[in-house]
Amino acid sequence: MLGWFRKLLPREDRFFDLFERHSRTVVGGAEALEQLLAGNDVERWSQKIVELENEADV
Repeated sequence: MLGWFRKLLPREDRFFDLFERHSRTVVGGAEALEQLLAGNDVERWSQKIVELENEADV
């Protein structure tokens, strides 16, 4: 009866670890974007966004 539900669950054991790591990267990017759009140290926050984007690609 719960076979359909099991199909929705991730098969890889590390899924939630990877998901948590990626979420931290996304939140960091959002915070950096907020600082950038506020006009705070544009060079610094632009570089931070590039770094986080590269980190998310890994």
